[in-house]
Amino acid sequence: MNWLFQIGIILFAITGLIVSSYLRHKKKTSVTDMACPMDGSCEKVVSSEYAKFLGVPVELMGIMYYIFVIFSYSFFLIGPATPNWFVFFVLVSSMSAVLFSAYLTFIQAFALKMWCTLCLTSAALCALIMFFAVPAATVSLAELMLQYEIILFIGLLFGAAVGLGSAVIGDFFLLKFVQDFEISEMQSETIRTLYHMSWFGLSFVVVTGLGLFLADSSLLMNHDVLATSLVALAIILVNNSFLNLYIAPRLQDISFFKGAEDLTQKLIFTRKAAFSMSFISIVSWLALFVLLVYNPEIGWDIALALYGVGLVLAFFAGLLVDLFEDVRANDMF
Repeated sequence: MNWLFQIGIILFAITGLIVSSYLRHKKKTSVTDMACPMDGSCEKVVSSEYAKFLGVPVELMGIMYYIFVIFSYSFFLIGPATPNWFVFFVLVSSMSAVLFSAYLTFIQAFALKMWCTLCLTSAALCALIMFFAVPAATVSLAELMLQYEIILFIGLLFGAAVGLGSAVIGDFFLLKFVQDFEISEMQSETIRTLYHMSWFGLSFVVVTGLGLFLADSSLLMNHDVLATSLVALAIILVNNSFLNLYIAPRLQDISFFKGAEDLTQKLIFTRKAAFSMSFISIVSWLALFVLLVYNPEIGWDIALALYGVGLVLAFFAGLLVDLFEDVRANDMF
C-alpha cells in the first residue's frame, strides 16, 4: 500500500511545482495580471519585503523542494530498495517544508494582513505531502528517528548554535549601527538577514527536537529541564515574531535626534523595544543552548527562576543601552 501514498505525494508535488513555477514566472514578467482565486492579494504578497528568505525568493525555494520530492518518491516507486538514510532525509525535509509554510502563512496573517491564495495552496500541499509521507515510508517513523538519533541531536545543537550566534551578532551590529544615531537601509537589511538566521536556527531546533521526541522523549533531557527548554523555545518564538514583524520594518525609523519631527513616542518605544528584545533573544538562546548541552540535574522551579532573572536583566540592559545612547546624542547635539 506504500505505493499509493507515494503516487499521491508525487501528484501533490507536481501541483505544487506548477503553482510555484507560475508565481516565479509572474514575478519575473508582470504581477499585475496574476490569477489569484477567491479575491486574494497575490500580487501584493509576492511583491512584499517578505517574499525573500535569506535573500532567496520563497517561490524559488518551493520549486526546488517540489522537484526534490518528485524525484525522491519516483525513486521510491521504481528504484531498488531505498536506504533508510535517504528516507530519513526526505522525511526531515518534508517536516521542514511544513514548518516554513507555517511561517509564511503567519507572515500573511499578522504582518501583511492579506492573503495569497496560491501561497496558501502551496502551504496546503506541503502539509498533505507530510501527512502522506508517514504511511508512504518503508520503515516506521519512530524506528527511523531512533536509528539517526545522533544526527538529530547534532542538528539540535547546530540549530541552537545558529540561533545564539545570530542573536549575538545581530545585537552587536545593532549596537554598532546606532553609533551614528540612525540606521541606514543597508544596515537594516543586514539586521533583518540575521533575524532570518534566527528563524533558520529555530526551525532546526523544532524539527530535530520533534524527531528525537518521536524516537524516545528521554533522549532529549530530564523532564524538569525539558519544561524550561519549552518555555525558552516559546519565548524565542514570540520574541522572534516581534523582532521580525514589528521591529525589522521600523529599523530605519530608529533615531536619537531630538529635532526629528517624526520622533514620536511610538518610535521611541520601538527604539527601546529593539534593544531589550535583542538582549532577551540572546539570553533565551543561551539558556536553551546550555540546557541542551549540559542537561543539568536541577528542578524546573530553579531552572525557570534562573531563566526569569536572566530575562529581567536582559530587559533592563536594553533600556540602559537606550538611555546611554540618548544621553550621548544629547551631549553631541
